[in-house]
Formats: sequence, structure tokens, C-alpha cells
Amino acid sequence: MTARPYLPLRSRATARRAPTRPGAGTAPPLGWARKGGITVAGLGLLAAGAAMLVLPGPGLAVIALGLAVLATEYDWAARLLAEVRQRASRMVGPLADRLRRKRPAPVTGSGWPAALRPRMGPRLTG
Repeated sequence: MTARPYLPLRSRATARRAPTRPGAGTAPPLGWARKGGITVAGLGLLAAGAAMLVLPGPGLAVIALGLAVLATEYDWAARLLAEVRQRASRMVGPLADRLRRKRPAPVTGSGWPAALRPRMGPRLTG
């Protein structure tokens, strides 16, 4: 199985165009506040994910979430997220193929598969 390349994610940063007339679109202070909030939240998630790489927690998942938040505003984050998704797909592909293969259940001398064999422990009589 080969990794399916993901299409680059389109962020709002590339889809946004300059207003055609004054006052069109969002007001500049609101746009700056939105972009600032997304930047702070995304960088905070990236920092938390980096800390979780050495501390207990889902570090890689939080880093990917931080990139996804940043990708809504920044092209570099969208490109980096697409690259991370491609690499993850390439790494998971061989593992998924290995897990899909059927393996015969080991058979013991009694004819029962080892996982289903009744356990015969010492009987305690009282």
C-alpha cells in the first residue's frame, strides 16, 4: 500500500483578498484581534505539545492540533501540516498492512487454541 499524498490545505490566508472598497470586509482592529488570538492559541498549543513530548500527555496530537489552528491563518503552517500528514500516512501504511495480515491461532496438544484453552489450576477442596 502506498501513501496517498494529501492535497495541500487551503487556508483562509490564501483565500482572503484585499477589500475592493474602503470599509469592505472586517474592520482592521477585529481582523488583527482574530489573527492575534489564533496566533496565541496555536503557539500555545505548539508549546504545550512540545512540553508533552517529555511530560505525560499526547504531545504529537497536540502539536498537530496547534498546526491545524495556525493553518487557518498562515500558509507556512498549512504547508507544514500537509507534510506532517503525508509523513504520518507513510509511516502508518506498513504497520496497518502488518496488522491486517491474518495469523493462524497457535494450537496446543489438546486441540484448543491457546487463547481459548480452559485453564486447569489446582483444585481447592474444602
